[in-house]
Amino acid sequence: MTLVHDQNSFESTFKQLFDEFKNDPHHDVFNEGPVNVVHRGFESLNRLQFANSKNQPMLQAADALAGAMYRYATNVYWGKENPKALTEIVRLFVPDPPVYPAMIKLSSAEWFADKLYNSVKPASLTD
Repeated sequence: MTLVHDQNSFESTFKQLFDEFKNDPHHDVFNEGPVNVVHRGFESLNRLQFANSKNQPMLQAADALAGAMYRYATNVYWGKENPKALTEIVRLFVPDPPVYPAMIKLSSAEWFADKLYNSVKPASLTD
């Protein structure tokens, strides 16, 4: 499998980081039930490639989604209200119930993982 990233001035740094994680001897795996597994290493990825997003609609879509997720998480962090449409988009990508142990292990703080999940969980769970 190939990871494709938009061309930028940090390509050599990204390649170095990719190689370090790909060749990580620890291969940490967090199992969250029978289906959800989070891999620390990149065992299934064997190549990093850079492409011009102007010619790659899927890269454009990934950039838009990443930007929306970043905006949402930043607003949650600073206590700002998110637009309903943005919350609905993010809700599509947050599992319910949340993959909490792995989510916490991969985030910098447990309190933020709680805050992020609580801001996006379906209304039926808040009642």
